[in-house]
Amino acid sequence: MNIKIEHANSLPMPTWRWLKLNDTTISYDNIDKLTPLKPQIINSTENIFLSSQKDITFANFSHITTGIGSDADNFVVNNASNKNYFTMPNEIFSLGLDASEIAVYAYLRCLESRSTYQCWPSYTTIGNAVGRAKNTVMRYVDALAEKGLISTEPTSVLTRSGIKKNGNLRYTLRPIREAVELFHNRQMAAVERAAERQRVQRKLSAMDMLPGA
Repeated sequence: MNIKIEHANSLPMPTWRWLKLNDTTISYDNIDKLTPLKPQIINSTENIFLSSQKDITFANFSHITTGIGSDADNFVVNNASNKNYFTMPNEIFSLGLDASEIAVYAYLRCLESRSTYQCWPSYTTIGNAVGRAKNTVMRYVDALAEKGLISTEPTSVLTRSGIKKNGNLRYTLRPIREAVELFHNRQMAAVERAAERQRVQRKLSAMDMLPGA
């Protein structure tokens, strides 16, 4: 199945549409359960294929024609290929995290590999980045894992003398939907427990009011 999106991201004013500013066409080829999406920018000076949706943010575009001058062309190219930033899911702010937990999560997300979603910073490195002590960072890491945002596993290193030692934890950032689902399930369970306690309390109160009680 092929999908073609015409006039994607075109600006709303009639004059701008006539000038075709910000206007592009995107095609999705061979869409099925086994083939990843491969967006292709049709009206650029060369066809650019992206291996996955996540690669769109970090694609290295050699040239893009905006239609409004070379300065605008260069600005778009430079910002499209700039990797000195990372994204944060909006849902992170609705999971009951405190500021320090968000800071640790943000730092791990900053370091993660874009392909494996993993990183290996030490507790000390994380602490230096977010301004917290090592033991405090350990507590925040445990909290993030307990809330389903990350998973951790131990690693080992081999020294030059052949001695095997414990390495840093390997952090894997989990899909945010898993943490959101876990949070909602726990919230619902807490509501159900509170409702059950209220039912028991009402029943006990009614029994106390019976004659001879």
